[in-house]
Amino acid sequence: MRQVINGYGSDTTAATFAYLTGGNQFQLAHLYLIGDPDNPLSFWLTDWESPLWWPVWGSKAWQPATISRGTVTSKIGLDSPSLDITYSPQQVSYGASIPTASVWQLAQKGYYDNWPVRVWSAYILPGGDLMTMGCSTLFGGVVGKTSTSRKSVVFTIDSFLY
Repeated sequence: MRQVINGYGSDTTAATFAYLTGGNQFQLAHLYLIGDPDNPLSFWLTDWESPLWWPVWGSKAWQPATISRGTVTSKIGLDSPSLDITYSPQQVSYGASIPTASVWQLAQKGYYDNWPVRVWSAYILPGGDLMTMGCSTLFGGVVGKTSTSRKSVVFTIDSFLY
């Protein structure tokens, strides 16, 4: 079992394991941090239907977004895993500078290349409580390339081992 960290920064792996072996179930979500925690242009996203609060990596709430991702597969040898994250941001108008540019503009210009990306599995108790049990690391890497379509931006994430 992966290490689970609750919203207060404590290791809750044993408590999470005990909860699961007691016949209980979690609701699962994923947290996506694209960029550095201190970068104001970073994405704090979740596939949950409402904002989630897990302040281990910063003081921002994880905002709901339309996200789909590929599967994370383990590989043996010199080949490192990668992950595709498809993000459908809200439609915004184009801007003339970096702070006002849309996600599509920045992706087309390669602005997100080499940005760090971290993905967590969130173990949510009934009622939407994420702080008690917390999250475990699912994947980490950097943006290798981005591609855009009419409704989405696809981030191809290369593992930190790449």
